[in-house]
Amino acid sequence: GLVRRAFRDLESIVKKQVEWYDANEYRFCKTLLWELYAVKGLRMESKIVLWRINVILERGTESQTATSICS
Repeated sequence: GLVRRAFRDLESIVKKQVEWYDANEYRFCKTLLWELYAVKGLRMESKIVLWRINVILERGTESQTATSICS
């Protein structure tokens, strides 16, 4: 319910802002995701949302790195 909704809101924010993330934001988000994923009693649906956020973060920073290398 409430936790999954908060994670979906976080997912939406990361989708919109990932191209602006630098190393500090990337490390912060990755650490936050791992800490949240480690919470005991977290439902599988919530863990799936955290996994999707991680995928968005990885893809967004990969494309940003490729763009900066080509520039």
